[in-house]
Parts: sequence; C-alpha cells; structure tokens
Amino acid sequence: MVNLCGAEGFLNPRPIHCSDPIATFENNSYGYLNELCFKNVIMSAKEERGFHLLSSFWYLCNKEAPKNNFYYALNFCADALQEEGIKYQRRLCIRNSVLFAIEDVQDSIASASKVRSLLCTGPYHQYPVPLCLDDLRLLRVFHARSIRFYEFPMEVMKLVQLRYLALVYNGNLPPSISKLLNLQCLIVDRHLSIVKSCGNLLPIEIWNMKELKYLQTTGRDLPHPCDEGSVLPNLLELTRATHQSCNKDVLERIPNLEILDIQIELALDAFEPLSCFDHISCLRRLTLLKCVVVNPIFKAEVVIAPFVPLSDFPSSLTKLILKGLGYPWEELRKISSLPNLVFLLLECYAFRGPKWEVRDNEFQKLSHLHIEDTDLEQWKFVASENSCLPMIYSIKILHCYKLKEIPLTFGRFLEKIDLVDCNPMAEKCANTLKKKWDDKYGVHGRRPLLLDVRSSL
Repeated sequence: MVNLCGAEGFLNPRPIHCSDPIATFENNSYGYLNELCFKNVIMSAKEERGFHLLSSFWYLCNKEAPKNNFYYALNFCADALQEEGIKYQRRLCIRNSVLFAIEDVQDSIASASKVRSLLCTGPYHQYPVPLCLDDLRLLRVFHARSIRFYEFPMEVMKLVQLRYLALVYNGNLPPSISKLLNLQCLIVDRHLSIVKSCGNLLPIEIWNMKELKYLQTTGRDLPHPCDEGSVLPNLLELTRATHQSCNKDVLERIPNLEILDIQIELALDAFEPLSCFDHISCLRRLTLLKCVVVNPIFKAEVVIAPFVPLSDFPSSLTKLILKGLGYPWEELRKISSLPNLVFLLLECYAFRGPKWEVRDNEFQKLSHLHIEDTDLEQWKFVASENSCLPMIYSIKILHCYKLKEIPLTFGRFLEKIDLVDCNPMAEKCANTLKKKWDDKYGVHGRRPLLLDVRSSL
C-alpha cells in the first residue's frame, strides 16, 4: 500500500516519524498508515494484512473524488456509460463486478486516454480478464493483484511511463520487461502456492532496471549478474526472495538494500541444510531481515543452515522476523549482541527446545519481543543483579502451550505483556511479574504494567 501511494506521489519523500513507538515496527510504512489509523481514517485488516477506509470515509471519497477528477470508480457497467465522467479522470478504479463484464465497457475505458492510474480491485478471482491497455499510454500505475493473468500482458511493455506494476502471473517474465526504465515498484505474485519456488529465473535484463526501489517476484530467483555494470543501486526492498537469490554475486549488486524478505519452500527430500545467511554481510545498510519457511519440516537435524557469526550480520539491523526455521534456542546467542536490534519476532517454531536462557548483556536494545507457536517450556534470565532485556517495552507470547516459566525481572521501560492461549503456569508467572514490577516501578504517578491474558478455552 505504501509503495502504491508513493508511486502516486502522495507521500513526502522524507519519511515522517510516528508518534507511537510501537507503530514504527508494526509495518514498513514510515508512520503514514499508523498516523491515519490513530486519526480513525483507516483500519487495519489483520486477516488480509492490509488496511481499509472506514465505511463513512469510503462513501464520502467515492462521492467526492469524481467531482475533482481525483479518481472514477466503475462499480457497475452503467457507470461506464457516463463517458464524460471518465474522459478527464486521472485515476480509474475497476471494481470486481465490472471486471466480469469488462468487454462491455472496453470502449468507455479506452476513452480515458488521459488516465494515469488503473486499479483493479475487489475479491481475488482466478478467471481470465481481457484487459486492453493499448489506449492508456500515459499510465504510471497499473495495480491488478485481484485478477490472474494466464499470459503476460505484453501491451504493458508499451507503457514507458509506468512506475508501479503489480499483477498475478505464474510464468516467466519476458526479457522486454527491462524496457520499463521508469519502473520503481515491480510486484509479480503467484496464483496460490502451486508452483515450486525453484527453477524460475527472472530475466537477466532485470539488472538494467536501475530505477527499481521495490521488487517482489514470488518464487523467482534473481539471476547471476553478467557484468560489472549489473547493479541495482536504488533497490531498497527485496521481498519474497528465494534462498537461491541470497548468494554473494547477487547481494553484492544491491548494496543499498534496506529490507530483505526471504521465503523458503523446502523440498520433501531435502538432505543438505539450505544456506541463506552466509553472505548477509554484503548488505551494510540492512535494517529489516525476514526469513520464512512456508512449509517447515522438523527433523532431528537442522534443515536451514545455522546463523553465521555475529560479525557477519550488519550492525544496522533493527528488526528481525523468523518463522519455521527450527533452530535450537542456543542459536539466538549469535545475534543477541546486535547493537541496534529493537524488534524480534519468532513464529512457528523459529526456535525449538524446552529452554531458552537469556544471559546478562544480551539484547540490550530490544524493545519489542513477539513469540508465537513454539514448544518452549522455560524462559530464564541468567544473571546476578541486572534486569532481563533492560529496554523491553512490549512482550507478546501466543500459543505457547507448554510454557511454564518466564523471567520475573524486566527493566522499567516495560509497559505491556500479552499472553494468549498459554499454559496456566505461565499466566501465574506473569501475574507475579506484574505485582513485582508495579511495586518497584509503579510509583510516582507511573502507569501500572498492562497485562492482557486471554484464552480460547
């Protein structure tokens, strides 16, 4: 959503700072979306991992936007008959109900030759839609993640002013994609997860797209650079990258990358540990690292190669998200001294084993900790006098049914603890912790520690 707003020119090039310390780490939005949430303009749709306008604002925007030529929405085929209403619009939004009858409104869409943005919205469907883009030569934004393309729409290659392209397509991208020299955001999703992530290569010409800032090509590997000039100097975010793309030759050619999201699909017959962190040291500006195993296979041996030494991790790293890796808890010690790490999210057996011991001087800057779906039984703090995680602000523990023990000493910055569907013994520890914390810090008008315990039983 932020990339779409950026391509539309709605966002200030200079990021704003959000007023809530949590918001900076909830999503990569530079605070814009969170500020709108705080002002009750939009709401977070967690199930869809996105946002939507409040209904009152939605109706107001749909009513007023066409009057100012801001955008025109085709909700029904009858809307397309008002050609004078479409002709001078800069943005055209085609809703799902119209997409099914797209051939009936093609002439009206073609009359909107001045349109700069074409958005196909609504619930996702897999039926082919014969969109015709030949008359929309001024398009800068083409967003069509709600429909599936069985063949790549080659007419896109004529849209030389395109800055943002998002669609769903399972095949290989054509080499001529590199003709889109102004493209800043490229998103190519797959239809469901029916195609294995190995074997699909992006065209070598992708290295000629120097303006790219955001690249998401699910299930496709970045090709090895062919020469010294093969560099993406402006690429800041690479998402759903395969582990094959995380080799030295590739990472060295995206030197300014700030966000790396790795998505791994394990083969059932995998016998050698997969490596995806060995060359992470090439990314000296990396601030967010996410690694997700979408189909975790837990064996006696580790299927993902262990962390590299601490010295190989960029010191700029502030946020780390790990899911399904199956590491032993001892591996966390390798990253516990990262100087700027403030957000740590561990889900779906990212780490396994009954005990996690946090030692003194570990995770000194960590402010947000999220642990979900693990077999952890004991979480201990091994130290003499100091507090565990001295800068911690928020702790969330979800679906850890075996957890019986958590530390009872945290720093004065702790403000809230969430326990959801955890062992009653962990809940008892949390209540003891709250009492101790309130007795020690809940004085001089300070707010007491917020403890939220919930259970679906």
